[in-house]
Amino acid sequence: MKISLKLNGVPRRFFTEPGERVRDFLERHGIVSVRNGCDGEGSCGACAVLVDGRLQNTCLLVTPQIDGKEIETIESL
Repeated sequence: MKISLKLNGVPRRFFTEPGERVRDFLERHGIVSVRNGCDGEGSCGACAVLVDGRLQNTCLLVTPQIDGKEIETIESL
């Protein structure tokens, strides 16, 4: 599946699996600030990023949910 998004201010297109978690997707594309702290339960916030300006835990999102969105990680600061 192909998705388009703005990652840290840069428009990008990616190929991904529909069920891939956003945390794994970002890590695979070189974003090292997202961590796996709670094993995907969403309770620790170690994988949090801004999705369209709202704080989201990426372990609870799958890649189709970020298609067309703007993602900001700590790397953008």
